[in-house]
Amino acid sequence: MPRLTENPVLLREVRSRLRWRRLPMATLLRAGAIVTVLAIVCYARLITLIHRGRADDATSIWWVIAYVLLFLVALLAPALAATAISQEREQQTWEGLIVTRLTPMQILLGKWTARQMLLGIALLILAPLMIAVAVKGGVSLITAVLTLLTLTLSSGFYSGIGMLCSFIARRTPAATASSLVIVVFLCLGTIVVNSIMVSLLQPMNYSNTPSQISPMLWLNPFITMDSVQQIYNTPDNRDPQWLDAYITQITMYLSLTAVLTTMIFAFMIGRYRKPSREG
Repeated sequence: MPRLTENPVLLREVRSRLRWRRLPMATLLRAGAIVTVLAIVCYARLITLIHRGRADDATSIWWVIAYVLLFLVALLAPALAATAISQEREQQTWEGLIVTRLTPMQILLGKWTARQMLLGIALLILAPLMIAVAVKGGVSLITAVLTLLTLTLSSGFYSGIGMLCSFIARRTPAATASSLVIVVFLCLGTIVVNSIMVSLLQPMNYSNTPSQISPMLWLNPFITMDSVQQIYNTPDNRDPQWLDAYITQITMYLSLTAVLTTMIFAFMIGRYRKPSREG
């Protein structure tokens, strides 16, 4: 198999996102100027906080960036990936793509990888700031690695959900809506269901001991990021009884997202020809 950077589907997807053909140059310039000014103001403000010399400020900035990126991934990754295949069918270009000599893995992987551009660009822009606050705030290497792993696997998993919905659905709106419903359930619905279960079990002498986080929350990205943050806390601010629960939550989330993303690809590759004939 050729290298990923030589994948024609990936190159085509990247070029189509960088082209911006439908926007007038004046609009692009104005938008670029606004984004640049906002970025400069934000950077200046954040760097000012860092130079105040308080490690707590730098640490707070690290977690604000982490949660904002996670929110953007959960919101945008499935929506962007939901157009990957259904839009090709609507434009009647899917049949032309599948009759090429490209393998199903090359086509699907190229489209999936192109959808990771959002997180990649955001991390690239924020990399200098994240390095600065990590050094100033004393963010450990393991905390930084776990934070980036959570963001990366979340982006891949949610993009996989969007692509799966796009693969199954006949229309892009249906694919987008179904992918967002799944993500909303994983991010919010699991918390609601878990809270209801706890409230129902408490009258039955249910003991909510800090032995583990409910398996219902194992696929919740925000609970996982909170677990990473809690592990980062100093021993004085951390409940040692919950430490094993935090480690279990992180391990299960990272493992499950990787396994489920792989299963999504296996499912799409296994049914690759059948939907293509019907589409």
